[in-house]
Amino acid sequence: MNKLLIRGATILDPFTPLLRADIRIADGWIVEVDQSLEPDGEEEIDGRERIAMPGLINAHTHSGQSLDRGTSLNLPLDLWMVWSIYGGMEQSADDAYTTAASAALEMLRSGCTTVLDQVYIPAEDFEAHATAVMTAYEDLGIRAAVAPMIQDRDFLESLQLQAGSSGERLDQLSPNYEPKYLIECLSGFLDSWQRRSDMLVPMLGPTAPQRCSDEFLALVARLARQRRVRVHTHLLETKTQRLAGERRYGQSLVDHLEALGYLTSHTSFAHGVWLTPEEYRRVGASGATIVHNPVSNMRCGSGVMPLQYLLREHVSVALGSDGAASNDAQNMFEVLKVASMLHTLYGDFRSWPQPEDLWRASLLGGAAVVGKPVGRIAPGSAADIVLLRSERYALSSRPHLVAGLVHAEHGESVDTVVVGGRVVFREAMSTRVDERAIRAAGHVFMERSAVLFESRRSTYSRYEGQIARSIDEAAIDALEPVRWWQWESPAVGLPEPEKPSWAPERR
Repeated sequence: MNKLLIRGATILDPFTPLLRADIRIADGWIVEVDQSLEPDGEEEIDGRERIAMPGLINAHTHSGQSLDRGTSLNLPLDLWMVWSIYGGMEQSADDAYTTAASAALEMLRSGCTTVLDQVYIPAEDFEAHATAVMTAYEDLGIRAAVAPMIQDRDFLESLQLQAGSSGERLDQLSPNYEPKYLIECLSGFLDSWQRRSDMLVPMLGPTAPQRCSDEFLALVARLARQRRVRVHTHLLETKTQRLAGERRYGQSLVDHLEALGYLTSHTSFAHGVWLTPEEYRRVGASGATIVHNPVSNMRCGSGVMPLQYLLREHVSVALGSDGAASNDAQNMFEVLKVASMLHTLYGDFRSWPQPEDLWRASLLGGAAVVGKPVGRIAPGSAADIVLLRSERYALSSRPHLVAGLVHAEHGESVDTVVVGGRVVFREAMSTRVDERAIRAAGHVFMERSAVLFESRRSTYSRYEGQIARSIDEAAIDALEPVRWWQWESPAVGLPEPEKPSWAPERR
């Protein structure tokens, strides 16, 4: 049995006051949090002058982009997709391992212990790529929920483009697949990984409803029910998606997904920027979670998700970094800080979320997304704990300390990281892998990618005109949901989110 005893740390938990105490860990779980615990043959870690906080949770990213920092122009999402995704480099299974391992190293080093990776997996070599990603996370020791991002429609179909003045039609950017073939791939993925490790959570990740046929979406929903797994997909990230969805289905994408069985507590939606108030309430009532990605939404000019409203309506909200091609980092402290600043730009100042609101929501919402008892330092919780050196922070109160971490921390104080009861980082170095080898492989990958700049530009130039016209059309179209500046009302303070079922009573 793997046993640890963390001695004398300042415990930072979302539901209890700050407390200096010991933490007893056995077989991956926190079994006691109290003062002056007697040792019972555990490995001991000196937690004095350390803050013990739950590991951060990155509830939406794409590991295949983890080495794409600085490769993307500032572009609206639909054009960004052409430049960054369809103009980029094809990856081998070895590349998939390198990018996933690089992402895990960056996240662990900055205090993130759980990730939901909606990673692109090519259908032509599905098993090899999926195995590479899962193996990378297993090697690094991070807790990973992996939702293979696949679709059966071409990206251009989702845009409903009009032909140009010369009547030309654009070539497809992605192949079409038979839905049943993709379901076979996903079923094999679940067969291989569903019960292999408590640290690895296989999920289903249809890329976005507008890029998937109804047949494929219905088959995914059925497979999720049969295998009791969670589903993660993008939803209404941009206004162009809202407009195209209304035209294609004669109703909103939220209505369409509800009819297909996607509004459930086992579903999470990335972005969710362009919903109406009534749609947000329906998503919240279903128990689904919306994953807020403030950095990438700003980077691609997608809009501002009305976080105050969601928190006030008790909609489950998590936070994600999104991929490094639209964020340029995988640092969840940075995401928390950006979210803290972004949502002071609208609404009565009494409704602004405070750092503790965001931190707590990110932990509880993230736990809901992956379906694991993470995000707490309490008996019965998974032992995913980050120890930070405390000299940069006052330890007078929980709100004060959380505000300091959200606004001033970037991971430089991270000293030790425990995931599933195992020490995976000590003195800011991985205990499990040769970091130099991973960095060297990553550098080779980036050098190969960098020479593709002119190829990206060539691909982009062929599609820019027609896609830009669709973006212009959406910008002036009157079909727009009522936005937050029209329905935000003052509220003094925000309601505290409900505790998860496994949370202990407050002290």
